Amino acid sequence: MIGFTFKYPVFEGLEVKEIEMVDENTCIIFLNEPIINSDKVLPPNVIIPPTPAPWIQVTKMIIDIVPNMDKKNPQGVLYKLIQADNLQKKYVEFLIKDFVLCIELIGINEKFNFSKEIFWEIVISSFKVI
Repeated sequence: MIGFTFKYPVFEGLEVKEIEMVDENTCIIFLNEPIINSDKVLPPNVIIPPTPAPWIQVTKMIIDIVPNMDKKNPQGVLYKLIQADNLQKKYVEFLIKDFVLCIELIGINEKFNFSKEIFWEIVISSFKVI
């Protein structure tokens, strides 16, 4: 994808595994499968299902109507951080001329050694149009 750049923090154990272009408008940044620290010793008959690897999805959406964006990042790009109804889903949309770029963090929960606040702060503050 061209026309923009952004940074994101790399947390220990959740480094980038691979980057895949799904199509011309969608890119997925796969992170390593997480290692969950468990301080409990579980009985042998308890099975913990594998935790899928989290990922960052970047989607370019062509728009006809300019959405309401009320904030600007330090690079002067309009954006909106959106908390979905289920409270587990959060994503950011950036307005770039005739399209919106959506960055979504998928598969991260409280079990990981990961700060969503730091993630969103760095993504938003570093996003710029090139």
